[in-house]
Amino acid sequence: FRDIKLMPTIKARPEPWILGSSGNGVRIAAALGLGYSFASFINPNGAAAALQHYRKHFKPTRYGSQTPQVMLSICVFAAETDAEAHRMTWPTRVMFAGLHRSRGPGFIPTIEEAERILPPQLRDAPSQIKRDNRPQQLAGSTKTLRGQLTQLIEETGATEVMLQSISSDIEGRRHTNEVIAEILGIRPETRQPSTMAS
Repeated sequence: FRDIKLMPTIKARPEPWILGSSGNGVRIAAALGLGYSFASFINPNGAAAALQHYRKHFKPTRYGSQTPQVMLSICVFAAETDAEAHRMTWPTRVMFAGLHRSRGPGFIPTIEEAERILPPQLRDAPSQIKRDNRPQQLAGSTKTLRGQLTQLIEETGATEVMLQSISSDIEGRRHTNEVIAEILGIRPETRQPSTMAS
């Protein structure tokens, strides 16, 4: 098995990043010159101020990049309609509220199960930007998400986006990824088939 390559060869040293949702992670990333990814799915209203602080206090070091690297981590769901996309947020809301604990670790409810579990105030909480309020889960049609994502990226100055979508609906997650890729102008890479030693 010596000649079988189990993973692609990495020619450059990977750059470390810090994922955080509070001032502590921002200060560490800026001081060490590391890339910073803000967990907007935990603290959505803190993203713009945190990333502004990161840029202002960034110090290049030998540990990371020589310029600030900003990523926005968001929980997002896309569907044909805003209402359908909003329903897709329900399993994530169950997880974040800890309402799934009685079902054991790793349990991800279906939309129907989440609808039965969630109290109305969590089920009906906004999933789109409203004035100064940023939701933990962003959801909508392609048209809605295009405007919402553009606004978030402009507010934060993010140059990269990391997606989170907790769902047992694989096709729904795939559709969300396709919609976000289309909105951001990302085309899938064409990969050459790997060759394995016989």
